[in-house]
Amino acid sequence: MLLGRKKQAQRQLMDIFERINPGIPFDTPAFRRKNRILSDAADWLADSFVAESHTGPGVAFFRRMLEMHPGWSVLYRGLCRLTFPGDDHVRLLRVLHERVQPKFYVEIGVSKGVSISVTRPSTDAVGVDPMPQIGKRLPSNISIYTETSDAFFHAYEQRPQFSERKIDMAFIDGLHLFEQALRDFVNVEKRATANGLIAIHDCIPFDEVASGRDYHAPYWVGDVWKCLAILMDHRPDLRIEIVGAPPSGLVLVSKINPASRIIEDRFDSLVRDYAPLRFVDWETSYAKRIQIIPSDAEAIGRTYARVDKAAPMANT
Repeated sequence: MLLGRKKQAQRQLMDIFERINPGIPFDTPAFRRKNRILSDAADWLADSFVAESHTGPGVAFFRRMLEMHPGWSVLYRGLCRLTFPGDDHVRLLRVLHERVQPKFYVEIGVSKGVSISVTRPSTDAVGVDPMPQIGKRLPSNISIYTETSDAFFHAYEQRPQFSERKIDMAFIDGLHLFEQALRDFVNVEKRATANGLIAIHDCIPFDEVASGRDYHAPYWVGDVWKCLAILMDHRPDLRIEIVGAPPSGLVLVSKINPASRIIEDRFDSLVRDYAPLRFVDWETSYAKRIQIIPSDAEAIGRTYARVDKAAPMANT
């Protein structure tokens, strides 16, 4: 590649992925070392397809490799780079914070604290995670509650600091199971301002392995897409924008209604109805109904800066 022989490099990289077999358990140090090298190779290969304007063949190649090696995270990385070429979800959240300027922000699932760290100093932010892995000191305007989101919302009104507090913006990125994401959405919406914004992560699945309910998969978005499906089917009053932000899409929900109890009242039956759905149902019933917006953080941020005043973006 450095010598300019890009087509030769592309062929050789494809040949490497055709011949290689992970052959090592996913959770070993040896596998992680191999993955680091091959992740770079997947990035370079994906970029070579883009440079040749061959995105379609590139996607087909990585999908074929995933059929040979289901669940291999390296292959999802290349596929993601081709499918979602825009700003990643953290960059998008940063710009939304700058444009929306929420007074009160709630994040469900903080992990290492990367996304909650983009909160502006003027925003009071709360992160909720039963097992946070934050390795740095956070600013004083960010508080972390080491508990489940169910426990957090159960005690919400009993805590003086939250009893009268309305949520201006929220990010749901907790347990990757649709019923939990749906419950988190219900709990946020009823405590949100009418012009609030709710972002939901991991709603665009790639295949059956990554979109299943087995959290041991090395690349796992879970079945959160079913939460999106339920909102699409049962809450036509919402404005739902689906952004192709790597690694797995970001759904932005506005025009919310804190008084709505449509989902809450039918919660158990909806979970029963949607639980049996599989990835094939996403492809046949939902993927064709959505319009994925390119992840241009600045353009999307400008729209949401006047979320209640501007005309809607593309309908889903």
